[in-house]
Amino acid sequence: MLTAPGNDRLAKERLAKLIKELRGHATQREFAKMLGTSYTAIQDWEKQVRLPKDINLGRIAKLKGWTQDELFRYLFVLDAQSEIFPADSLEIIFTHIQSLSLSQMQELSHYLKVQLSEVQNIKETSASCLLSEKQKHNLHVLLRASLREQSPTEAMARVGIAAELFTDVFLRNNKNRLVDYDSLEKLSGLCCRVIRWQADQLPEIDCSQTYLGETMTLFNALAGGDEEIAS
Repeated sequence: MLTAPGNDRLAKERLAKLIKELRGHATQREFAKMLGTSYTAIQDWEKQVRLPKDINLGRIAKLKGWTQDELFRYLFVLDAQSEIFPADSLEIIFTHIQSLSLSQMQELSHYLKVQLSEVQNIKETSASCLLSEKQKHNLHVLLRASLREQSPTEAMARVGIAAELFTDVFLRNNKNRLVDYDSLEKLSGLCCRVIRWQADQLPEIDCSQTYLGETMTLFNALAGGDEEIAS
């Protein structure tokens, strides 16, 4: 058993944090199978009941992308400056995948397909629930303000927005038009950042910035239309 006099409690706390980080969205049983240990061991580590044996310590270090000595220092060294900073999570995954058996890879593939499907379903349905009639109207207004100095057709083509969707939002102000999450992400690249938005006026905008990659920030701006918005 891994021990260190007077520092056992700290090591258990850090181990529990590390195990939860490595486990991610996997269940304790799934992670135990991936690590090659028992389900009860994962439970005990996360509950800070005990520390792992050397063989499991080595497996944890390998999954993290560390040497066993680096893991030992992370668990027991009090000086925060001496702790090992986390490695890139994707690199850890790629390294671990190489050691999986064919059946484990098939199981991982199935798990990833299920997760991807769930994410896509959320993205496809979330925007229709998020955008109220007011928000769709504000999207229309913000697009018109943002594209005053641009060609709408060229802007639409540049970000790959469907012509019918763009027409319904940009020209017709169709409040019943479904705007899925992917389309809202694309539109975010055309919407300039709001500086001030007052009733019955086009919003004041910063034409040098858009909401590209910040879909939820755009959503909040649309929800707050007709009032002042901090830049």
